[in-house]
Amino acid sequence: MEYRGVEYRVVQGIKRGFWKWSVEIATGKKSGTSGSKAAAMAAAERAINNALGPDRGQLSRRT
Repeated sequence: MEYRGVEYRVVQGIKRGFWKWSVEIATGKKSGTSGSKAAAMAAAERAINNALGPDRGQLSRRT
C-alpha cells in the first residue's frame, strides 16, 4: 500500500485479530501490531505522518 508517496505493508498474523504493519522511511524502519486491519493501516499512516511532517506531500489549500 502507499500513503503520501511512501510504501507500507499490512499483513495478517497467525492468530485471529492480529495484524502487523511496517514502514520504511529515510529515518529508518518502523513497525508494530494492531488488533484489526483498519487499526494497522491507521498506525502505519500515523507513523508516516510523524516522519514526514505536516507539509510534505499535501496540496496547499487557498481560500
